[in-house]
Formats: sequence, structure tokens, C-alpha cells
Amino acid sequence: MRELGYGVAIKSLRVVAVPANTPVSHIQVLTQALEAATTDPRFVDITVNRIRQPVFFRQGDELRAIIQREADEFARLQANVNTR
Repeated sequence: MRELGYGVAIKSLRVVAVPANTPVSHIQVLTQALEAATTDPRFVDITVNRIRQPVFFRQGDELRAIIQREADEFARLQANVNTR
């Protein structure tokens, strides 16, 4: 969609979320495990070279910003589709 002027890229985004009351220690363990998985050379090789999907590990405010930006761009795209 970028070639049409929209800042939207159709891609797969995998997000892991936990309940608000999850203990910080559990979040830290999960975060470390997910980060380790996304940097494992075998995982990266298969995901990037065979499945042909990029691998990015994002969390917290950085992830929220990515999701918000995509949502805003999809809303702008939808508004333009509905006016045609």
C-alpha cells in the first residue's frame, strides 16, 4: 500500500500479551524467552530464508507505537475507500 501513499505494509505481526495483573517477574521471564527465541540462529534462518518473513522483537512503548501507527494508517485507508 506504500506505493499508493499509505504507510501500511501488509505483514504478519505476532503479539504476546498477558493480563494486567501478571507479576513483573513472570513478564521478565517471558520477555527473555521470547527475545532468545527471536535471536536463535535456527529460528531466524528458517523464518527469514524459508518462510520469507522478517523477525523483529519489540516490546512496550515501541510495540504500542507500531500498532498505533498501523491502526491509524488502516483507518485512513478505510476512510478513503468509503469515500469513493
